[in-house]
Amino acid sequence: LGRDPRRLGRLDPEHQLAKGRVFILNRWLVLCFALPTLIMVIAFACSGIWPFGSRSALSIDLYHMYAPLIAHLHDIIYEGSGGAWSWSIGGGINYFTLYLTNVGSPLNAIIALFPKAWLTDLVALGMVVKVGLTGLTMGWFLRHKWKSCDAWTVAFSAMYALCGWMVNYYWNIMWSDLLYLLPLCLIGIELIINKGRFGVYVAALVAAMICNYYIAALMCVFLLLYFIVAVLSRFSLLREKRWILKRSLLFGAMSILAAGIAAMFLLPVAKALMSTSVISDNMPAWKLFHNFIDVLKGTLPGVEANIRSGGLPHIYTGLLCIWLLPLWLTDRRASGKWRLLSFLALAGMIVVMNVKALDFIWHALHTPNDLPFRYSFCISALMVITAYPAARRIHRKTLPALFLWGGATILFPAGTDVMGAELTLFRVIAVPVLILALSLPSGLGCDKRLVSPTVLQ
Repeated sequence: LGRDPRRLGRLDPEHQLAKGRVFILNRWLVLCFALPTLIMVIAFACSGIWPFGSRSALSIDLYHMYAPLIAHLHDIIYEGSGGAWSWSIGGGINYFTLYLTNVGSPLNAIIALFPKAWLTDLVALGMVVKVGLTGLTMGWFLRHKWKSCDAWTVAFSAMYALCGWMVNYYWNIMWSDLLYLLPLCLIGIELIINKGRFGVYVAALVAAMICNYYIAALMCVFLLLYFIVAVLSRFSLLREKRWILKRSLLFGAMSILAAGIAAMFLLPVAKALMSTSVISDNMPAWKLFHNFIDVLKGTLPGVEANIRSGGLPHIYTGLLCIWLLPLWLTDRRASGKWRLLSFLALAGMIVVMNVKALDFIWHALHTPNDLPFRYSFCISALMVITAYPAARRIHRKTLPALFLWGGATILFPAGTDVMGAELTLFRVIAVPVLILALSLPSGLGCDKRLVSPTVLQ
C-alpha cells in the first residue's frame, strides 16, 4: 500500500516526479497552444470584442447562419423541437444535412449544450480555442517529423496558427476546424510511410470529412501531394520501388476507408447537393488571377485583408518563413530530395492557385462565391514545415551564406511595390538586417546558444 502510486496519488514523491517529467517533456507543446491563444485574445481585446468592449465576434455568415443553426441544435437537444427534419423554416428543411454542411464541428455540438444566452460568448471562445488547437497540433507534427521541440517549435506553430487564412477567415467556423486537423493527417502520413501504421491518419481524415466535407476534399489534394513528396524523400525510386508501392497502396486504401466511414454521414449531404447550383459551374478560362509578383506580395505583412473575389491569396505565414527560404534551399545537410521535391510542391501550389482553371479544379470544380483561395492554409503549412529545419540549423551556416541570405531577404520586399501597402521601411528591410546581425556570431564560429534564442526574441 505504501508503494502503490495509484493509492498514494499526490503524496508519492516518485509519482509526483513522473507527472512533473510529463509536463517538462511537453512544456513546449503547452506553449504551442498558449502563445497563439494569447495573441488571439489580445487581438480580440484590441478590437473591442466583449468582455474587452461592446462589440460581438459574430459577423457575416457567422451571425446570419452558423450561430442560428447552433441555437436550433440547442432547441433540438433540450426542447425536442424538430430533429433530422426541421419545420422551423418554410415548409420544412433537412436539418441533418444543413448541420453537417455548416456546423459539423464537435465544438459546436458542445456549445449547443450550454444556455442559448451564452451562445455569442461561447462561439467567440471557440474561435480562440481553435487557434490554440491549430498551434498545438502543428507543434506536435513538427516534433514528430523533425524530432525536436523547443522555442523554434513554438514560434513556427504560432505562425501557422495565425497565418493569413486564419486571420481572414477565423469567423468562418464552418471551415476552421480543418486547420488543426491537417497536422494530425500529416502525422498519420508520416506514420504510414515510416512504420506502416494507419490509425492516426484514418481517424484524423474521418474527423476532417465530418467537420466539413468540402474543405476536407480540398485538403486531400494537398495530402496526396505531401505523401508523394514524403515517400519519395524517404525511399529511393530506383532501389526501393517495392517499399514505395507498398506504402502507396496502404495510403490509398486507408484514404478510401476513411472516405467510406465518413460516407455514412455524408451520403445525405451529397444527395442534397445534387439539386443545388454548386454542381453546374463552368470551367473558367486559362488565365491568371494576378501577376506572380502580386501573388508573392501576399507572403508579406500589411497586404489588405480581402474576402471578396479578386483579392490576393491569403498566404502570409510570417516573414521568418520568407527570410529562411534561401537557407532552406542551400542547406546541404538536409536531404537534397526533400529540398527539391518540397520546393517543387510549394511552387506548383502557388502556380495552381494563380491559374483560374487550375484553381477551379482544386476547388472541386466549383467557382467560389467570394472567400477565394479556400485551400491557401495548405500552402502556409508547407511553408512552415520547410522553413522550420532551416531555422534550427541557422547556427551551422557560414558567414558568406548568412550574407547571401540577408541580401536575398532584403531585395525581395524592396523589389516589389509592397511599400504602398502601408509597410514601413523598418518592418520589411531593417528587421532582416537586424536578424542578420544577430546571426553573425554563428557565422563567426561562436557558441550556437547565442543565436537561436536571440533571433527568436
